[in-house]
Amino acid sequence: MAEEASEKGFVIKDRRSAHLGETGGETGGSAEGGKAAPSQEAQAPPAGTAPLPEANFMGLLFSLHTGALAALGDVPDPHSGETRPDLQVAKHSIDLLGVLKKKTHGNLDADEERLLENILYDLRMRFVQVSAGKKQP
Repeated sequence: MAEEASEKGFVIKDRRSAHLGETGGETGGSAEGGKAAPSQEAQAPPAGTAPLPEANFMGLLFSLHTGALAALGDVPDPHSGETRPDLQVAKHSIDLLGVLKKKTHGNLDADEERLLENILYDLRMRFVQVSAGKKQP
């Protein structure tokens, strides 16, 4: 009976992980013998693709920066290849980075702080240029 409870607990945890889309986390051991748990299979990148970088604060900053650059028309849309400025989306992305700066004040290391400052400065200057109709040299 104790064995059934541990297997049931594993199955419940496994279903919950799959439902939430988690790719990591701790598993209590495999009840299936030699097979890998579904969460472990999801971590392996498809053949021919590079693995994703580690999830960290700097990666989040780069992601938001890239999205803002795309909204400013500096980066082409990955699906269509077109560059379409959307100043509302760009302003929202810049504002989100500003919120991150405010909420993380005093909790970042020097590199993270410098990166956030530089990204915000760069995006704010590009926003002014694009909204004024100027082209970047």
